[in-house]
Amino acid sequence: MSVVVPFRNEEKNIINCIKALLSQEYPSEKFEIIAVDDHSIDNSLNKLKEFLSDKNYPVKIIELKEKAGKKSA
Repeated sequence: MSVVVPFRNEEKNIINCIKALLSQEYPSEKFEIIAVDDHSIDNSLNKLKEFLSDKNYPVKIIELKEKAGKKSA
């Protein structure tokens, strides 16, 4: 199962959102989280990368390259 989390300028919320998803009582080997950055201009992306840097969480980060918006996630 995949959980897609599109975000833009969610510096204050993105880590708590990911932590909440990771704390679910669902086997981590059976799901993945795909965090999709929609051109954040705050520190959201960097905070998320830092949070994930030394852990083996089932989280992938995708950075949208074109001005497509969260709907493209």
